[in-house]
Amino acid sequence: MLSENCTNLILSGLSIYRWNTFPRLREINTLDHLAFVAHISILLADLDEEKSETKYDRGMILKKILFSGFFTYIYSDISSDVKRRLKKRDFSLYEALEKNAFTTVSSLDIPDFFKKDIEKSSKKSPEDDLIEFAKIWASHAEVYQNATVYPEAYARLLKELEKTGTEEKYTKFLDFLDFDMHNQSDPERYLFIIHRLVSSFRWNRSNRKYPVSVLAHTYLITFFSYIIGNEEKLDDASITDMMLTALFHDVPEAITGDIITPTKKAIPGLEEAIEHIEKDMVEEYLLSYIESHSFMKTYKRKMLTPWKEENGILVKLADIYSAYFEAKIEGSLSEEYREITEWIEEKIKNYNKKWTVPTANIK
Repeated sequence: MLSENCTNLILSGLSIYRWNTFPRLREINTLDHLAFVAHISILLADLDEEKSETKYDRGMILKKILFSGFFTYIYSDISSDVKRRLKKRDFSLYEALEKNAFTTVSSLDIPDFFKKDIEKSSKKSPEDDLIEFAKIWASHAEVYQNATVYPEAYARLLKELEKTGTEEKYTKFLDFLDFDMHNQSDPERYLFIIHRLVSSFRWNRSNRKYPVSVLAHTYLITFFSYIIGNEEKLDDASITDMMLTALFHDVPEAITGDIITPTKKAIPGLEEAIEHIEKDMVEEYLLSYIESHSFMKTYKRKMLTPWKEENGILVKLADIYSAYFEAKIEGSLSEEYREITEWIEEKIKNYNKKWTVPTANIK
């Protein structure tokens, strides 16, 4: 796995909050935001490919989004608005700062494949405009919600985001997602349901000092799937497929909530009944918004039967690693979480002999 310093740097995204100098309705951290950007970007890529001859590299999309977080982790004191203005004022200066962030990450004893992918992802590609639009749209959605209660604080920022998001280079994406929150399209409704995961928290039956949303959890699993897939020396297509499975696997919880395994197994037959109910609810309340599109079947499969996907067992391992780090964060403060961490350590040892317990000393 990753070095202790690199893992800690990624996990720092859980405590870097968006719009930190503004009054706000919800606490949305960097990992929440990037996971939502990933969903927006993948959906836009699928929609645009159906309509045009443009082709997108989904692996590149996900890696660019995952790695873009390092800028924020290292320069967490530079707000999104300042970063956006710096790009416009002096792009060469912004690029130099971004390069410096990646240089810092590369010094953290990371694998060679990681260094190569960071270097490759920093270069211009057709995916850049799509990802930038997704980030603007995600930011606008966050700002719009806050502006309903604090209009005086967000009015100027809201207009700036709308102006930037309607620039000519983003025109084709506006056919699918626009900035009129009063007249939502079906793809927008689909995305806003996914965004509910920012308010759904892991370890919900236990006391937590550092809550981790299900949406942030999907970012972590996507990152760990990327690492595990590369360590297993899988090809690019297989690693991309693993990352997509990781991104989608917990989406049904936006509809059904998180029904834990002990509850499902409380009485014979309940687990099977709940699985059928979850499937019906996901189809009715979420997938119905994209049912006319060919890619819906892939989304459905990855949402409802993720561990049956090719290399699903490795994505499940990434899920266990994420749970380990999430519990480890709380372990220094809670005997309950120390016990959970020890239980997960044994689970990792028994899961796959090639993979061992992470050594990171999470603080």
